[in-house]
Amino acid sequence: MFSRSCFLLLLAALMVVAGCAGRQAPSRTASPQSGGLLETRSAPTPQPVTVLLVLPLGNAYGAFASKVAAGAQIAVARLARDGVRVQLQIVDTAAADWLDQVMRTSPSVLIGGPMLAQDLMPLLSLAPRRQVFALMPEFPTGLPQEGRDAWRFFTSPRDHIETMLTTARDHFGVKDVGVLYPDESFGQRRAQLFQDVAREMGMLTKAAAAYDPAEPLRWNRQVAAFLEQGYAAGVPGGRHPGMEAVFLPDAWSQAQMLVPLFSYYQEDHMLVLGSALWDQTLAMRPEDQQPFRLAMFPGAWWEGNAAPEARALVSALGAKPDYWHALGYDFIRFAATMGPLPANADAQWINTRLQAVQHMAWSMAPLRWNARGMASQRLFVFAPTPSGPVPANLEAIRSRFAEAARNYRIRMNGMP
Repeated sequence: MFSRSCFLLLLAALMVVAGCAGRQAPSRTASPQSGGLLETRSAPTPQPVTVLLVLPLGNAYGAFASKVAAGAQIAVARLARDGVRVQLQIVDTAAADWLDQVMRTSPSVLIGGPMLAQDLMPLLSLAPRRQVFALMPEFPTGLPQEGRDAWRFFTSPRDHIETMLTTARDHFGVKDVGVLYPDESFGQRRAQLFQDVAREMGMLTKAAAAYDPAEPLRWNRQVAAFLEQGYAAGVPGGRHPGMEAVFLPDAWSQAQMLVPLFSYYQEDHMLVLGSALWDQTLAMRPEDQQPFRLAMFPGAWWEGNAAPEARALVSALGAKPDYWHALGYDFIRFAATMGPLPANADAQWINTRLQAVQHMAWSMAPLRWNARGMASQRLFVFAPTPSGPVPANLEAIRSRFAEAARNYRIRMNGMP
């Protein structure tokens, strides 16, 4: 499950992610142009801040973990130039004695990680006094409790969905939606979460249907069945699918085959709400531009972000950064802003402190924590292009959306 979520978001590629329904919807989308960030700096601390990164460097996720470590080391060096001392220790969870290494650290150390759900409970069980900010999209059901036993420093599947639904509702007036998902546990969970969030936001899911990810030859009929669900919930007296946007919680390669089928059935007037998986797998051909002219997807990192910390990371890395670099970079800066932890720091202290430090400047889309210590992230909104993701021009998409709806009504009902 984690491997699909991890590659998903990225989002970075653990998306990828939480009781955040009470947040005000308009705040869910950050502007890539401005970064949506507040420019504040960490005050130099009189004593070093000790940070421990618990990363799976020696297993299949090592490529991602190495980028987190690289971003973290850049942040340590940058903070040192500003007079902020950070002592960084890195523990590889692939090592047989990794838990012993953690136990040898001070109880007041701030821990970033683990990245894998399988490592979280052993870490919390053997190091109960450590303050753990897991680099994962969501916690296993039940324990641990977010904001009490551990915290998240990562975007979530809920963040992705809320970003898409908020954009569709607030910028396009969309009220009725659909979800077309892969018929497997990952897709089923995302589809259910989508319907739950849509309901919380006062939107109605008029069609929810699955396709077999292993049988692309059946997708034509399965897309038709999805649209027929919408027709049944549509407007009496006219052919109308009853939904204005469709969510596709899968990778780009699947969307690349599914979306043209909407045009084949002359249902090309809906917004296409994509997955953060697109950010990692996008390979758009020029001929894809027409079917995806109403498409958008969320993301937590944008290389062209003008925010100072994003520019600093791009400049310092000397190569093309991605979400994982930004994750490590921002975690170290977050830990420095938190400052040295008191020996008796508990959940209440952490949650109170989070309210004061979360307005730091970010290189990625800003993370926020509510009073209960539950994390959310205000994601950027991108559009797919043959040259890669670009910040979505919502005004241009809104114009195309209105034109597509008008043409659809003429085509189906003979009236504008």
